[in-house]
Amino acid sequence: MPFDYYQDHFSQLLYKLNMLVVHNSFYPIFAFLFGIGLAIMFSNLKKKGLSPAVVLYRRIIFMLLFGLIHGLLLFDGDILHTYALLAAVAIPFLFIRKGWSLGAGLCLFALNVLALGTTQLAGSHVETADGQGTHEGDITASVADHDLMSVIVWNARNFITEHFPRFIEWYLANFIMMLPFILLGMWFYRFDGINKTRRHAKVAAVVGAFSLMLGIVIKWTGISDYHDYSISQYLYVGGSLMAAAYMIGIILLAESQGFARFFNPFKAVGKLAFSNYILQNVTMFIIFYICGLYNDLSLLNLTMVAVGISIVQVICSNLYLRRYNTGPLEYVWRRLTYWR
Repeated sequence: MPFDYYQDHFSQLLYKLNMLVVHNSFYPIFAFLFGIGLAIMFSNLKKKGLSPAVVLYRRIIFMLLFGLIHGLLLFDGDILHTYALLAAVAIPFLFIRKGWSLGAGLCLFALNVLALGTTQLAGSHVETADGQGTHEGDITASVADHDLMSVIVWNARNFITEHFPRFIEWYLANFIMMLPFILLGMWFYRFDGINKTRRHAKVAAVVGAFSLMLGIVIKWTGISDYHDYSISQYLYVGGSLMAAAYMIGIILLAESQGFARFFNPFKAVGKLAFSNYILQNVTMFIIFYICGLYNDLSLLNLTMVAVGISIVQVICSNLYLRRYNTGPLEYVWRRLTYWR
């Protein structure tokens, strides 16, 4: 576990800070935005007289293919295929009343909290898979020997082992963990949530502040009493509350011209999100496996690498969009989606 791996006081402090501020507080935002994106695309397709079902499902089929290729060859923690599979369930909610998205999202959220609590009460813990230590030794040796093919095989084996033998269990876990935020994002757009949040700014600010404080308290409770599974419930609930606070804060602060100017460069990163996601993992692959830094960096150095890559992507994304209107992978995906 991370707290066992990072023994020095500074690394443990840095890891706790990461868990408090970032961990479980951003994937809900990304899933929420993915839901908003589906709702926007659904609305635009209807206005253009196109079939939303055909286009949306064609889009997620190619998203699934991209994700499987990415997961097998590059990064076994790929999220694209997960989003695609969850979108297959979420899309039908766009054809019915928006209240169903809200109700289903809240029910699934509560179900996941209950499931995590049941696991905690049962005293479950993560068992190290048989052979995991051997596999870890294999990848370390392969990196040291600059055996790139062995690294790719190791990654593919991890991806397949993680998802396919226990596909139903893996899918159901993501179904109740991530689908709620996608459904809530779809509802939020159809509810005109952004404009309503701005119109009721004072109430939204109070709700956001309360969510942030409560989320920090809940998260810190789990971090302070760290046990394998007992922390999951705290992180999920606390992280979700903090994610809501972050989103409310961004919506309200976006009304400020100074805030808008400061964060304007980040728009380019969002417009190239697909390309940046893949490029980010290509960069990590090069740093860890080709340059041989796998398992050889301190937590501080890892954090600096992550921040450095993010800064470079912001700069390069803005430079790229000065000449082109869309990213390379975004262009391919759009052509496949619309067959033109």
